[in-house]
Amino acid sequence: MHYSGNNSSHFEQKFVQNLISVDAYTASYYDPSQTNIIFWIPWIDFNSIQFESVTDDFTLNSYIGNYYNLNWLPKSTQCFNIIMNNCVRDFPNTVFNSFPKPNQNQYSHMAHDEVLFMMNRSCATIHIKETEGFGYTIIESIAKGRPVFLKRSFSLGSRLMNWCIEGKTAFFFDDYNEFHSKLQKYLSDQEYRHHVQRDCAATIRKLIDNEKQARILDNFLRNLK
Repeated sequence: MHYSGNNSSHFEQKFVQNLISVDAYTASYYDPSQTNIIFWIPWIDFNSIQFESVTDDFTLNSYIGNYYNLNWLPKSTQCFNIIMNNCVRDFPNTVFNSFPKPNQNQYSHMAHDEVLFMMNRSCATIHIKETEGFGYTIIESIAKGRPVFLKRSFSLGSRLMNWCIEGKTAFFFDDYNEFHSKLQKYLSDQEYRHHVQRDCAATIRKLIDNEKQARILDNFLRNLK
């Protein structure tokens, strides 16, 4: 049995009889008539990522700084840097953070509790990543009532499109002008911002049913080839 949570994470078909596919791409490499496949969502602990309140804290965070710091994804890094450089000029009263911070060019991590703490102290998340298979941090941010800004071309075809809904849980953009326009509206209109934050947290809980996913997995395991 093979488990996949990232884009294009696949083995040769002859080695995989059963596939738990969390991302949207991997299953396309296998013939459903020969491989037992399910699309599954891991258990989302909504109790630990509760929506606590709306916020007027003009802080936007990114939680995949390692990819930018180490230049693992050059297209993502370039796009992120363009956004950040322009935002410093156009949104002087807004704080933009990229976590985790560089640590002598070594790979570093944030504790999960720290990520959730920083989400509470932000109003939105920026997630610019060209190969996102599932996006657990995206789900956490949405569950916290913090919508996510996503580059449209990096997101299309990914499983995250099932819960990233324009104007409800996410804001998609093609270029900086579109990003600027949507962020400007979000920051300048308090009533709209608070509505999105509340709707964000409520929507993800309607879209992802943990008990249903548990039943899907149980049935899959009972019918392994």
